[in-house]
Amino acid sequence: MQLIQKRTFWEVYYNPSLNILEAYWKNTGDDMEDEEFKDYLLNFVPLIPKYKVDGFITDTREYHYLMSIELQEWHDKVIAPVYIVHKLKNIVFIMNEDFLVTSLSIQQTFAEENSNQLRVLYTEGLEEARSVFMKNRDKEKTKTYRFYEAIV
Repeated sequence: MQLIQKRTFWEVYYNPSLNILEAYWKNTGDDMEDEEFKDYLLNFVPLIPKYKVDGFITDTREYHYLMSIELQEWHDKVIAPVYIVHKLKNIVFIMNEDFLVTSLSIQQTFAEENSNQLRVLYTEGLEEARSVFMKNRDKEKTKTYRFYEAIV
């Protein structure tokens, strides 16, 4: 994997074997404001056409930032259309069940009008998340994993 973006709150890698991006959020908390969060996403989306990826994994197990309703709506209007235009096949979030409120805000974001056109999966581990892209790319058998969707 190739490190392509390193910032205070995350690291983003290009995984050429699966043709995906992998974003790993670091412990955030109250230190990040909405505008900074937007900046992270606005710097992420150009990586999608640059690397011509099929999708991405976002590891949110250390992600403690609660997305406001306004931020969720902004994401749906500004970010989700980029994902749709570039025909991302899958977006997979690795989530920590200990942070249900934070997880719910992520799931609500992808239930918005534009975002609900995307295939978004939620799981608890990296191996499970990568298996989604192995199935799509190689059509080879992989283990069966548990994925879940939010009821929002």
